Amino acid sequence: MSLIITIISLLVAVEFLYIMYLETFATTSPKTADTFNMSETDLQSKKYKLC
Repeated sequence: MSLIITIISLLVAVEFLYIMYLETFATTSPKTADTFNMSETDLQSKKYKLC
């Protein structure tokens, strides 16, 4: 049971890091647009930027 919990925890951590990467560093990439179901022009719009 401990092994299953460890594997699931690692999968969740990897998913979190991937989403953090997309939102933080690859904000205007085509993969980010596909993942969040947005167009690349929407991602470059000031409407969605906080800074």
